Amino acid sequence: MSTSNAQMRPWDTQLPGTMSLVDWASMGGLSKSDMINEKQSENGAMVIALRFVGFILMWLGLQLVTGPIALMPQIVPCCGEMIGEMVGCALCCMNCLISLALSLTVIGVAWLMARPILGIGLLLVAAAAVCGAGVLRNKFRKNAREPSMSQPFMAPQINMAPAPQQHVQVVCPQNAVPGQMLMVQCPDGLQRQVQVPQGVFPGQTFQVII
Repeated sequence: MSTSNAQMRPWDTQLPGTMSLVDWASMGGLSKSDMINEKQSENGAMVIALRFVGFILMWLGLQLVTGPIALMPQIVPCCGEMIGEMVGCALCCMNCLISLALSLTVIGVAWLMARPILGIGLLLVAAAAVCGAGVLRNKFRKNAREPSMSQPFMAPQINMAPAPQQHVQVVCPQNAVPGQMLMVQCPDGLQRQVQVPQGVFPGQTFQVII
């Protein structure tokens, strides 16, 4: 029997999704179940790779859009570079969570018809990623509102009012002469140096201002 005019027709599997119509061919002898398992494995690996590449591209796209924001704080003197690195790190984390949430949302919606439980689970994970990005954003905004090192330091004002002067009566000791320096103990308990005035002799009292 001649097979030169043989033709292949797609097989309707009555299944939803990409395997509704198949037109596979393979060398050698394979059963239907073996061929289906092989194609499912190939399809699953390709889908996982495409989803991962889509997540990476989305993350890189958000980084390119928000990247210039991290460069703005570098104009601040002294600590501008440190603030820029903190802003860049926060934006990188937020972009990662947002990209993860968007990717999981797309995958979850695609799985709702075929596997509803898996699709709902992926959507819940996407919602958790969105909440995490919101918490990180609020925390970053709160830290940005706090006084930073770039603000001028205001030293506390110290009251430099002079201490009140005291009048102290001093008895000129023996062997002391006018102009001589003496050590006397003041009412506050401290010892201070005073000079014997002119015209004052031992045993006489004179007044000094401290």
